Amino acid sequence: MTYVERIFDAVTGETTEVTYTAAQQAEIESNVKETEAAAKQREAEAKAAKAAKDAILAKLGISEEEASILLG
Repeated sequence: MTYVERIFDAVTGETTEVTYTAAQQAEIESNVKETEAAAKQREAEAKAAKAAKDAILAKLGISEEEASILLG
């Protein structure tokens, strides 16, 4: 993918397009991959936390509402 920066000059009304260098494009791609990996990690952690919570509730034999009443 080619990345382009559009620069608008409000005084002249001209728009200039500057193509990113290969290094800048590689950095963008790296940042996208890191962001996607972080999102997947957060999703996995959230699923694990929910599974742990559900296991505790099942072990106690109470519903989530009953637990919130007890803890609330």
